[in-house]
Amino acid sequence: HQFWTGYFTSRPALKRYVRESGALLRMVQQLAVLGNSKSEADKAAVEKLWEAQAVAQHHDAVAGTAKQHVTFDYARRLATGRAAA
Repeated sequence: HQFWTGYFTSRPALKRYVRESGALLRMVQQLAVLGNSKSEADKAAVEKLWEAQAVAQHHDAVAGTAKQHVTFDYARRLATGRAAA
């Protein structure tokens, strides 16, 4: 689409994916603390998801106004981070 369709209606699937990924990140962080994980691999996995979540908080992702190829990149980064976690 070449036009903006509105904050609440544009790209609902990505917005849900970002929200679910944020919940997963919080859960993984809490489990790492409760499990007293000191593994570098565990830290790297959590950081991968954290970085993907941080990128997905960009104003174009949150508003759903990014171009389609950028939206695909946000989703790819989140999928990679989720797989690592």
